[in-house]
Amino acid sequence: MPVIEIAENNSMLKIRRGFLVISRKDKEPAEIPFDLIDSIVVTAEGLTYTNNTLKKLCEEGIPLIICGSNFQPLGILSGITLYHKLTQRLKNQIDLKKTVSKQLWTTIVKQKIKHQINVLNWAGKETSDIYNIARRIKSGDPDNIEAQAARRYWEQLFGYRFIRNPDEKGINSFLNYGYAILRGSVSRYVVGSGLHPSLGIHHRNKLNPFCLVDDIMEPFRPIVDKTVFCIFGNNRELKELVPAYKKQLVEILSFPLKINGTVTDVTNGIQKFVWSFVNSIQENKNLLIDFDIR
Repeated sequence: MPVIEIAENNSMLKIRRGFLVISRKDKEPAEIPFDLIDSIVVTAEGLTYTNNTLKKLCEEGIPLIICGSNFQPLGILSGITLYHKLTQRLKNQIDLKKTVSKQLWTTIVKQKIKHQINVLNWAGKETSDIYNIARRIKSGDPDNIEAQAARRYWEQLFGYRFIRNPDEKGINSFLNYGYAILRGSVSRYVVGSGLHPSLGIHHRNKLNPFCLVDDIMEPFRPIVDKTVFCIFGNNRELKELVPAYKKQLVEILSFPLKINGTVTDVTNGIQKFVWSFVNSIQENKNLLIDFDIR
């Protein structure tokens, strides 16, 4: 149970005997050990927290993700003092050479597009256009090949009338929810490794305190896309994001990956990818690992 979703309105989170306790109206409280929780996603309204619960989540490095009505994350609570080398990590991030930063982003873009092509091949879709676009990537992606490839990718995967719009329902809401799960897991390992989440290598929105998280999660996004396609297939009929579908999306963290010939899962893959980023900023060279989705 790595991801806990709080979807029932007017619930309460508190601590009892070292367990996270979820109290719900007319139901027995649920008790969950903190070491079994990867992240908590809140989609309910009227939720109540004790201050001790919020402190415990920060101490354990468990991100609390607050979602809006469209399941788009509105904010993340995450601890910032989890790593004894926090100051050194921050210095490494600040001192990262611009050339290395560009190389890191180029690698991330290449991996993301590679996985998009993998998903399209799996779905029996055309890949020649996106493949040709990917061949034009330059260091730092100054021509924004990532966005060009994304437009073709969405057209091929969900049809020419589909537009990736986080504010829309249906497929977009399912994608939002899956990305929220992914973002929470990446956030945990980014913060837990002593990295400052706001210092991105590409994302630089001043209003986004998790720019680095959004950078690092990019190659993992096609895993969510693949799961959403499994749910919808070629039928774009509007579906409601009911608990059964949410459970299916939560399970992306157990999705198999292949790293250096070894099969692992997404959660472990995220941890390894984050640490390869830590190694990169420590050595000031591109040491990001490669992986394949299965």
